[in-house]
Amino acid sequence: MLLRLLVAMCLFSITALGHANTQFRVIVDASGSMNISDPDRLTSESMRLIADLAPEQESSLGVWLFGEQPRVLLPEAPISTDLKSSLKNNLGGYVTEDVQTDLESVLKLMLNTPPAPGIPNDAEQHWILVTDGMVDISLDQEVNDLSRKAILTPILDELIERGIHLHTVSMTGYTDAELLKTLSIKTDASYTEVAVPEDLLSTFNRIFTSANKTDEIPFEDNTFFIDESIDEFTLLVFHDFGKKPKVIAPKGDVLTLEDDQKVNVANGFRYTLVTVEKPTLGTWQVENVNIEKSSIRIVTNLKVEASNLASVLFINEPLFSSIGLYENGELIKDPILLEVLTANQSLIRHMGELSEVVDEKELEQSSFQFKNKIDSLMTEGDYELRSFLDGQSFARKLSQFFTLTPAINLSVDVDYGLTGFSIKPSNLRLNLFRSQVFLEVEYSDGTRFEGELPLIGAGFWQKMVPAKNLDFIARARLKGVTQTGIRFNYVTPTFRHVYSKPVFSDLLTDEDPGAAVTDFIAESREGFAGVENEVKQSLEDRLKFEIDAQELMADVKTSIDEFGDSSKEAVEEVIPEEELNISSNEIILYGVLNALGFALIGAGIWWFRKRKKSQQVSEETDLA
Repeated sequence: MLLRLLVAMCLFSITALGHANTQFRVIVDASGSMNISDPDRLTSESMRLIADLAPEQESSLGVWLFGEQPRVLLPEAPISTDLKSSLKNNLGGYVTEDVQTDLESVLKLMLNTPPAPGIPNDAEQHWILVTDGMVDISLDQEVNDLSRKAILTPILDELIERGIHLHTVSMTGYTDAELLKTLSIKTDASYTEVAVPEDLLSTFNRIFTSANKTDEIPFEDNTFFIDESIDEFTLLVFHDFGKKPKVIAPKGDVLTLEDDQKVNVANGFRYTLVTVEKPTLGTWQVENVNIEKSSIRIVTNLKVEASNLASVLFINEPLFSSIGLYENGELIKDPILLEVLTANQSLIRHMGELSEVVDEKELEQSSFQFKNKIDSLMTEGDYELRSFLDGQSFARKLSQFFTLTPAINLSVDVDYGLTGFSIKPSNLRLNLFRSQVFLEVEYSDGTRFEGELPLIGAGFWQKMVPAKNLDFIARARLKGVTQTGIRFNYVTPTFRHVYSKPVFSDLLTDEDPGAAVTDFIAESREGFAGVENEVKQSLEDRLKFEIDAQELMADVKTSIDEFGDSSKEAVEEVIPEEELNISSNEIILYGVLNALGFALIGAGIWWFRKRKKSQQVSEETDLA
């Protein structure tokens, strides 16, 4: 399985550049809590944005809901005018009131659903999961854990093998972030935590841009310049709810924002998309918009091209970038033009509605291109690398998005007298066969363990050592090599294990041994199923013994009473009182016989109680 996934990933990275078609599938959480997380249905408007941005008939879109049952909200179909109309008129009214979130079932359903007609099987596949919860299909947590495990093993393996990018969007801080991150990072996709619902629009825009590389021109404040090489531009602006933007042409004319022969307009509640064919040359202006989130896509033969940037980079991995100016697909080498050409790059970290410029510099020219190297990045998250080329009479912009993540993760499991250290890769960009992992463990008594770990067949590094009843700290050091041969080092965060002595119930001193046994077994049911049966049988035997003893004592008492009554009757009948004449020797004999009888009865009772106590102590000793 490991080799098959590696081959699938390598083939996908080679062929992805040639894809002309894109499949978009959106998976929306239908639990009742989404009414609070997304009260204005920004998810629906974000789907409309994808449909408005994507080229018709070349891309497809489908929408699924998941809750107690997976269901299709919008069957996947090539993007068209009819599909956009359906999105606009029908999609905002879907119901979110489910009490469970069965993510496993909806992913299985989608994996078994073929692409829409007209979309080839090798189309680039981008799925977007929007949720505010976690796997929740049962009140039994073990059932939920099994479903989560199924998502992270066979389902995730199939997503990777089929080259599906599963972008995940967390709507609250209560989601299973570890699950969502794993799904995204292992499928070369993005994980985004949305601070407010309005951020969904810019998040979907970034996902679309990562799936469809487009040429752009930059804003200069609230203006942009259209040069003679631009055949068409598409202006995407974000604005407040219901507020219309103002677009002003170079000669001062204000666009009516209505469709005509040269202008096509798509309106959302919080975004406006304006496409202009054969635009007027010069400086255009926009008002009433959020410039930072807005963009201008263009159709031109004068493009800026950049070296490929992986969608997932590792912490402390160097970032290499080269950009150049291309005309009709050919790198421009004209020294006169290159003399006036300047290039800049900005590295931006996105944190919900906030953004931070991490690095910004002007690039040096070498071999007709501009090159940049960022030695290391240490903070995981979502990043954007923006490249700018300025030729004085024209300007170009290119955005590339990636996620920064640790290359490996360390987990420790102590069980059955062994301590297991497992180091798993976060993404298959890491070349497992050329990389090395070293484990360092330091115990509280001063002893240490350090050594290289073996790579096992499951596709990760693992070491099993005898468990010690001691505290310890552990970390793993990686000498990493990527699939493209880039070398880097990484050290995991320190794992701290605090040893705790096991607590045992003292059944011998418990006032109610039966209750203590029941509690003990309830806490350790799986490992002590046999003991439970033995204890039940022991208690049943004890109860039976006590019942038999009570019946025996009742029989003895009855026999004594009957013997006394019958003796009295016999004396009264056979020897009338007035005729009774007993000698002193007979009186002594009768007294001795009576004393001997009572002594025998007392000895029997003493023996019975001693036997009962001995058996009870024996049973308690066995239980201990």
